Amino acid sequence: MKTFKVFLLLFFMLPTSCTNMEFVYNDSGDLTNPLYKNVIYTVEGNEIPYLKRYLMSILAKSNDPNYKLSIYSSEEKVKRSVKQNQVVAKLDYQIEIKYVLENLKIKCLINEKTVISRFSYTPKSDGYNFGSDKSLENLYKLSANNNLNNYIKYISDINLLQCANES
Repeated sequence: MKTFKVFLLLFFMLPTSCTNMEFVYNDSGDLTNPLYKNVIYTVEGNEIPYLKRYLMSILAKSNDPNYKLSIYSSEEKVKRSVKQNQVVAKLDYQIEIKYVLENLKIKCLINEKTVISRFSYTPKSDGYNFGSDKSLENLYKLSANNNLNNYIKYISDINLLQCANES
């Protein structure tokens, strides 16, 4: 009988205790991408791993695009620490991506924005090391993803119908 009372109590308390649940991704403002299925894009410059793959998933293909996004990428490696035998102990990477967005319908430049991503990499051995290579790939992937996400966040806050040369 005691277990039945506990079950009844739980049965009535559970629905009332979950009435004010809020989901983390409930705010649709964080999830807007005005370029999704609305843009054609080109990528020029240094080959940055995972950038093209991530672009396909974030922007998707469009049959009737309103915008053209030109992407120019460059990369710079700086040796921060070198051992006595001239082996690099730490590398700094700077990935610079310039985004140029144009409106195809009214034929004007909407925006130019350069987004810079940085990360440091410490090789784990002087020769080939599978773990170090995977770590570097992961850093490239995170950097490219963050760079594009920062641009999408920036572009979702501006007026895409206003040309850059208009006041």
